[in-house]
Amino acid sequence: RTTLVVPCLSGHVVFMDPWNQRVLSTLEMLAGPELSGVTEVPNQFTSLCIAPSGMFAYLGEGNEGGQMFFVDMASQAFGTAPRLLGDDPEVLAMTADGTTIYALDNGSIRVLTAPFLSGASLIFQPAGTDDISFFALSRREDRAVMVGEDDSIFLMDVTSSWALLDEVHVGGNRLAEVQTVALSPNGTQAIVTNVTDQSLTFLAITSTALTVVDTIPIGGGPTGVAFTDDGQRAVVSLWSTNQAKIIDISTRTVAATLDGIVRAPTGVLVAEILPSRTRH
Repeated sequence: RTTLVVPCLSGHVVFMDPWNQRVLSTLEMLAGPELSGVTEVPNQFTSLCIAPSGMFAYLGEGNEGGQMFFVDMASQAFGTAPRLLGDDPEVLAMTADGTTIYALDNGSIRVLTAPFLSGASLIFQPAGTDDISFFALSRREDRAVMVGEDDSIFLMDVTSSWALLDEVHVGGNRLAEVQTVALSPNGTQAIVTNVTDQSLTFLAITSTALTVVDTIPIGGGPTGVAFTDDGQRAVVSLWSTNQAKIIDISTRTVAATLDGIVRAPTGVLVAEILPSRTRH
């Protein structure tokens, strides 16, 4: 079953059925547990990655020493105790074999290997920027698209020590304030969310280049975006309206609007969840 998973700064994780446009369940962990001795309320869930099987996920929390929670996707419940991750895990990206997580933490990328208890921190500074705020990894794991300061988008060659291949500027003469980016399953398209001018920008990707194709208004303060597995649609989470919108990729128009997100969504992922349950 296709399920949207939406982390929120309010201490909630919302599971949604995109095709029937309804909320399946909402997890709540407003406080604790804390491993670093810091207590802040609510828990601010800022990042999420889902295993290739769709059976479990890892949820990053940014306001209590950088913790990472395990989520059982089949039962839609929190699992084992959290693990310390870093300072402020802004992005979690899991490899296709489920053995490695790339965690963006204050501009550095921490490479975590199963069981994700530790990892080395590597800092990537593409030409023209010293501040990476978001990135997305291709399914082939050979390319990454990074969001830099001043609305710059970078195409990186992961196989060559994350070498810079190309750079484009999304905002033009306006302040777009790019928030997040998602890559299509085949790696030929990207969508970035522009929170200030409340728009989505579509980019074409080749092995060496990025090209801005179109920008459309979306409203609502877009914070997260994800493609469906068939690449024909994308889902966008909206911060100010507590909604998600489904985008038809071929027409670049809104196909549906989903209500029911508790408050302050920070992102969205699309998962294909199997009916049976697997423990991790």
